[in-house]
Amino acid sequence: MTIAAPLLAAALCLAPLAASAQGAITETRFASAGGWSVVRGVIGGRIDYCAATRSFGARAMRLSWDGSAWILAVNDARAPGDFSAEMEIGDEAFTLTGASDGMWSHVTLPPPALAAIRAGRTALLEKGEAQVELPLDGTAAAIASIRSCAAR
Repeated sequence: MTIAAPLLAAALCLAPLAASAQGAITETRFASAGGWSVVRGVIGGRIDYCAATRSFGARAMRLSWDGSAWILAVNDARAPGDFSAEMEIGDEAFTLTGASDGMWSHVTLPPPALAAIRAGRTALLEKGEAQVELPLDGTAAAIASIRSCAAR
């Protein structure tokens, strides 16, 4: 994974608070799908990404598509930096690389991991000693809505 993917992931998660050299980042509501809130991100006047966010307990997770990569982000208060993580969904396991900005941890999802998320019920994300169980309810609808957003 290149360093650009974690930096873009950070921008996708912090978009409402950030500004870009290309112009302000704004998000507008696109849809609700499967319990997820889907937004369209605009940077400098052009559509740059689509994302779906869902809260569960004290956590939130976000799936996003920027035209070249699917990114999963989970809020956590970890030290900033690059990391390797394991994600288990059903009988499948994936080794993922990502980055944390101190508020969100972001991983780029290869197609098989995205397919498992879409079809799964829960995912166990392990990053070092930390583990978080992610409910995957509504992800198929959220991914379809993100794709619809990106196609417009």
